[in-house]
Amino acid sequence: MKVVRHNEITVEEAKQLSFQEISELISSDPVTCMRHFDHKFKALLNGIMKPQNGMFHPYQLEDYFSRMEFQMRGSPHSHGLYWIKDAPVYVDSDSKSMTECIDFIDKFITCERCEDGKMENLIGYQIHKHSKTCKKKRKQGITCRFGFPKPPMKETLILKPLDETFSLEQIRAAKDLYTKIEDKLNEFGRGFKEDIEYEQFLESIGTGHEDYINAIRSSIKRASVFLKRSTSCIFVNGYNRQLLEAWEANIDIQFVLDTYACAKYCVGYILKSNDGVSRTMQEAAKDARKGNTSIQEQLKRFANVLINGSEISAQEAAAFLLGIPNTMCSRGDVFINTAPPDQRIRMLKSKEELDELEDNCVDVTREGLLEHYIKRPKEMENSCLAEIASMYEFVRSKRNSLERKNPHPEEGMQF
Repeated sequence: MKVVRHNEITVEEAKQLSFQEISELISSDPVTCMRHFDHKFKALLNGIMKPQNGMFHPYQLEDYFSRMEFQMRGSPHSHGLYWIKDAPVYVDSDSKSMTECIDFIDKFITCERCEDGKMENLIGYQIHKHSKTCKKKRKQGITCRFGFPKPPMKETLILKPLDETFSLEQIRAAKDLYTKIEDKLNEFGRGFKEDIEYEQFLESIGTGHEDYINAIRSSIKRASVFLKRSTSCIFVNGYNRQLLEAWEANIDIQFVLDTYACAKYCVGYILKSNDGVSRTMQEAAKDARKGNTSIQEQLKRFANVLINGSEISAQEAAAFLLGIPNTMCSRGDVFINTAPPDQRIRMLKSKEELDELEDNCVDVTREGLLEHYIKRPKEMENSCLAEIASMYEFVRSKRNSLERKNPHPEEGMQF
């Protein structure tokens, strides 16, 4: 408001702004919006999700990976994986492991309508609303690929799909019952706030607990978590109260059961490309195969698609110009150039450094990791290149000397 309209307002006045006014302010100043998102997300990582005494206390946040994405309206959101030290690990055939996982889930994740104090407004962010993405990659007749409305549960359970012990008739009956359950829940709608007793709800659909659980199992393809949920929360997304109060926007927090699915999710977002450009490139490839165009003409066509086919929002453009990275993680990487010396790409020294060189000097490139490794101290002669690269950082000392300053890995190593 201060940047766009040159006047300051209070937090309470900001809450009274209409959706149209908020949208206009966001489109008028995407830079401030992007900087605010970046600062708030980093504060979340550094504060409430800090390794010790954070949101998962007494557990510690050990590692994390997050990938920023921009939705249709152009605003950013983040997908992330968070590794908790000493958290229970789900083992399919171990009942003890299942119990430990359920206790951990109940400690940090809920979906109940807690509407006291600040939560009265925040819980609204967690209520799912069907959109066209709900049917993305889904077969005809499937209401929502996110599973909403979700079935009421008396307690949190980890359920597995129906196995070979069930006959085809039993599986068909379970699927028919699940359809009946979905129809009943859709009748309630997303605004339903009445807490019907679990047993009373089962009576209303004419079934018992065991058949109800089997019906839910018939709807899944892998082990899945079903949170303790009343009938008033069938459209409420899972959340952590402490995290929701800090973030003040929609969150979807889930406990990972399937290691493969987790790896697939992570790699999928690391390598995720612009869908619009991908489709256009596919169309360009089809056109190229149909005609008798030369390789040069085909390359021109592809280059033109890459240059003109990418459409991004103003906030995404602002993030790029501000140098805000799309991905953040707790671990870094170091590139080691292992190409033959005559094939390595080197960085030139600065103009000031080049001006100080003698006319016949050929030492015009900066020293890199390999040169630093060669000049390592005698006490580190037994350390390999990979060890030096991963555990130490090379920094220029104030005196521009080659003496070692910090011997400890966590403090870096100076030359």
